[in-house]
Amino acid sequence: MRVSDSAATRARRASARRPKASASDTIERNSAPDNRAGSRAERVASNWAISAPIACRCVVPCSPIRLVNTRPPTFGRYLKKESVSLENTACGRQVADRRGSPPFDKLRERSGDVARPSLADRSPPFPDPRDLLSSNRRRPSPAALDHDPAANPERRGTVQRRATAHLRITAQSSVRLALIVAAAQGQRITERLDVRRDGSPLDPRELFATHGTRLHVIDTDAATIEIDYDVEVTGLAEPAPIDDVDLLTYVRPSRYCESDTLSPTARAEFAGLSGLDLLAGVSSWVGSELRYVPGSSGPTDGATQTLLARQGVCRDYAHLVIALLRALDVPARLAAVYAPGLSPMDFHAVAEAYVDGAWHVVDATTLAPRQTLVRIATGRDAADTAFLGTYHGFATLDEVSVTATSDELPRDDVRELAELR
Repeated sequence: MRVSDSAATRARRASARRPKASASDTIERNSAPDNRAGSRAERVASNWAISAPIACRCVVPCSPIRLVNTRPPTFGRYLKKESVSLENTACGRQVADRRGSPPFDKLRERSGDVARPSLADRSPPFPDPRDLLSSNRRRPSPAALDHDPAANPERRGTVQRRATAHLRITAQSSVRLALIVAAAQGQRITERLDVRRDGSPLDPRELFATHGTRLHVIDTDAATIEIDYDVEVTGLAEPAPIDDVDLLTYVRPSRYCESDTLSPTARAEFAGLSGLDLLAGVSSWVGSELRYVPGSSGPTDGATQTLLARQGVCRDYAHLVIALLRALDVPARLAAVYAPGLSPMDFHAVAEAYVDGAWHVVDATTLAPRQTLVRIATGRDAADTAFLGTYHGFATLDEVSVTATSDELPRDDVRELAELR
């Protein structure tokens, strides 16, 4: 006669049949923040929990394990469930299949994608970060890297750049607005700022922030506000003195640049790179991992959300570049600029990184030549550099238009250095 199994016996048999956790186990989204103690790999991000112990069977020691996005890019702003796998970054052994994003250049060719035209027709392709690790690679001499037109004294006073901005704002009630549209101090400029409230002239208060940033504050009751700004910049500005406080400030995490959260990713992706090679590697990686999709990000999205979504606009590219560099102890900051050559024209955002004693522009979008950018504002991230801020009351931005031109639009080689002058 067959005797039925007890509950304990059935549990033991089920446990014996259950496969042991291995490195191929995926990481699953946790419904609550992971507050458990553990190694840094077990706390890759506050929203992720490791469902099984990580074990690598490689013969040689492996570098830190990184997260690899295995979902194709989506058009949704938020990824409710993200499937990721583990990949060994030292030996290249992938312990789960990677179904990553399609190649960056192919995304631009797909029907239905909305993307800005790149400068591919006049810019060399990004260098592969893996090529930068080659022991046979010789670093170009500083003279070959430094192509900044300001290095030529004859050109310093001849470059002419012009920019305009028009904004129309509806104040629903009593409001305080702060505009950051004027070219930063330290440049030789001729400018005009015209502010009108319901058609009547209005004089804003001018305030000065760090790095020459100028704010124009408007206090008004419910009304329609129109702003027109135009500026002509003559020549190239002298480099600003290096402030040691900046080198500390711009290596810390900030509102939109969560360098602490992205530290494991940065150290896994760019291990072995430093200095100018690191700038090229980060710029190349961000430009390849993201695609430019206008309207794909919101005002509260930071670098981490951008990396998960694999898409964004210029400020999102800059935030991700800054966060990755800061995670590797490289001071990095955001600059809002007028960008001759940008299409379609708009305000633009780029990163600046401090390497070899100077601040260098890093623009992973490659949408405009770096040599002709006009600085508007500089700060930790977009929280410090937004062209319009509401500090009291409620207002809507009804219209914005920007133009920027230069006497000459140089060919921008992304493998060379450029400073924002």
